[in-house]
Amino acid sequence: MPTSDASAEQIKIIRSLFLGREDAYGLETPTGPICKREVLTDELLIQHIEGKKRIGRYPILKGDLVQWTVIDVDEDKYLPTEEAIRKSKEEATKVYVACLENNLFCYLEKSKRRGFHIWIFFDEPIPAEKVRKILLKILKEVNLDCEVFPKQESLSSNNGVGNFVYLPLHGLSAKNGGTLFLNSQFQPYPDQWKHLSGIHQTKAENILSLA
Repeated sequence: MPTSDASAEQIKIIRSLFLGREDAYGLETPTGPICKREVLTDELLIQHIEGKKRIGRYPILKGDLVQWTVIDVDEDKYLPTEEAIRKSKEEATKVYVACLENNLFCYLEKSKRRGFHIWIFFDEPIPAEKVRKILLKILKEVNLDCEVFPKQESLSSNNGVGNFVYLPLHGLSAKNGGTLFLNSQFQPYPDQWKHLSGIHQTKAENILSLA
């Protein structure tokens, strides 16, 4: 579980895995998510880990490249709670298995409230267009309609930032069982930071060969 005080090693892990724009970040506020056109400092990441703020990262880098992607498997809000949870677990499992079958290392995170995020990290930047094309194809093959981040293939202008994704391991949410990484039985790893330090990045050549 996340510790109450963020360490330099934890900040290093976050920065090494969740690469994104450094001149903008997403912020959760009482009135909804907003974009802050500011430098994402270590202090902000510390506040995220400690639960004082909830920070999101914009995945699209210069040149319309990304170094990670997220598939968002939401719960069906129209179903009774237990049935919605069961269905979302089944769908997350389908996506997870399909990614593995395509030689993509993937990692399951419980979202803050409902549903799951499936993260894939790359060993080098890849065009966002190719990433979206491949993942949407995989989702079509398993007959699922899920959001894929980045939501854009490119940024239309120099001022564009796209859509951000909230970082995992948000201190306050983690205490309630959210934003934690899960094993194949949908149970949180006892040591979240040890798990993240052992993440396998998918080789860019693997996903580019699928494109």
